[in-house]
Amino acid sequence: MNPPTLLIKDADCIATMDDQGTEWRQASVLIRGPEILAAGPTNALPAALLAQATQTIDARGHVVIPGLVNTHHHMFQSLT
Repeated sequence: MNPPTLLIKDADCIATMDDQGTEWRQASVLIRGPEILAAGPTNALPAALLAQATQTIDARGHVVIPGLVNTHHHMFQSLT
C-alpha cells in the first residue's frame, strides 16, 4: 500500500533554505510519506505529478519551509 500523497499548493513563497537561498513564488510541494517528491513554481511542475495528490492544502497567503523539523518551538530562534 502506498503512503498518502500531500500537495501543499500555491504558497506565496517556498523558502528552500538551501545554500543559495532559493525562494519560489506561487509554488507547491508534493510529499509522499516522508519524502518530498517535487517542489517549485506550481506552473513549472508536471500536472500529471500534481494529480497524484490524495490530499491538497491551499497554501495561498502562506510561506512554506519544507524539510524543517521541530520548528513548532524553534522558529523564534531562526528569526532572532
